[in-house]
Amino acid sequence: MSTGEEKNKEIGGYRLIRLIGRGGFGEVYEAEGIERTDGKKVLKLFRETPFLSMQKIENIINSTVETSKTCSGLKMVEILDSGYDGGRAFLVMDYYGKGSLDIYLSLRKLETGSKLKLLMTMSSTLAEIHKRGIVHGDIKPSNFLIGDDELPYITDFYYSKNSSSSSQGFPQGTPEYMSPEQALGKRCTFLSDIYSFGVMMYVVFTGQSPFHASSGLNALIKDKLRGHFPEPKSVVQKLDPDINRIILKAMASKTEERFRSMNELRDEIKKNIEHSQSKTYVMRLWDK
Repeated sequence: MSTGEEKNKEIGGYRLIRLIGRGGFGEVYEAEGIERTDGKKVLKLFRETPFLSMQKIENIINSTVETSKTCSGLKMVEILDSGYDGGRAFLVMDYYGKGSLDIYLSLRKLETGSKLKLLMTMSSTLAEIHKRGIVHGDIKPSNFLIGDDELPYITDFYYSKNSSSSSQGFPQGTPEYMSPEQALGKRCTFLSDIYSFGVMMYVVFTGQSPFHASSGLNALIKDKLRGHFPEPKSVVQKLDPDINRIILKAMASKTEERFRSMNELRDEIKKNIEHSQSKTYVMRLWDK
């Protein structure tokens, strides 16, 4: 449970039940509506810092709410409410009891086919988000929550941008997952999301980051720019060669060498699922 100070604290018409976690933006709580009976919620309470001004927080919240409206109907965690209370900003969304993708995978020993189906759903969702002109900017396992239907729902569009945005500056995203161009502070594009998705695939199939051996942030960025990381099949020798190929193409350090769209990446995953199912069927016939 949370500390006594956090438990039962009220924010914007919601009662905080327990602290779920802390991050660079603030705290995340399990919460419930004080005058509502529509179940558990997640409340994200933002914290102003020397590096995160209230103006930036307002921009993040406005962008996140707008993205939620733009992508309504897709497998994404919908923003239910937002506001300010006691000088702090907050967002409210549905509670996903099965947790994030990384937690979900750590508690289950999924076969290759099951992992591919999860990735197929995620890539399909991202393809639709891209179709609506939105770049996520921070693709990673902890930003996909598993619903009661056992399907992944994307969340945390804090770095998201309209594809027409030309903003550049400091690197934004999560170092291990961000693309080389993001690490250099360049404009984040659809191809940047594809790179991050490739890193996520690598983690899903190997259980480790491709850059886990990089000694420090500067070394990590250099390794990304040079494409220096162990091939997935060198970590998991039984890994299907096609999956190895898909990951390497998605993670190409040069944007022109990656998949040209999330649709193209999704189609490759789909082909691998069909191949896997066909292979399983043949093996079953052989066993008979």
